[in-house]
Amino acid sequence: MKSTLVVVPGDLVKESNWWTAFTIGLAGTILILGLVGYALVALGGVAVTLFIILTLGGVFLCFCLAELAAAFPDKAGGLPSYAFETLKPLGTVVAKHGGGLGVWAYWLGWFTVAPINAYLA
Repeated sequence: MKSTLVVVPGDLVKESNWWTAFTIGLAGTILILGLVGYALVALGGVAVTLFIILTLGGVFLCFCLAELAAAFPDKAGGLPSYAFETLKPLGTVVAKHGGGLGVWAYWLGWFTVAPINAYLA
């Protein structure tokens, strides 16, 4: 069975699969590998416990994001789009600012990853 992709002008194309999610998740894993040795030296065995706790927190956040993705299947903008849609009942201005704050927070979280790993390497 062959599927056809219908693209409407102005819409974002939503065509990812398990391999896309795997490679994006693998990128995070590779970035963390640079931190493991330093954490073990600085914290000892406690680092393993912290990594487990932080991993469980990350899994929880992934489930929250998956829930939002299921609630808004027609949106392809990620966290900022979900924030906008969630805050719409509070008004368009609040929703736009909330989405903008989501963009900046997401960018700020990832912006620091490369310099930290470069410093550790």
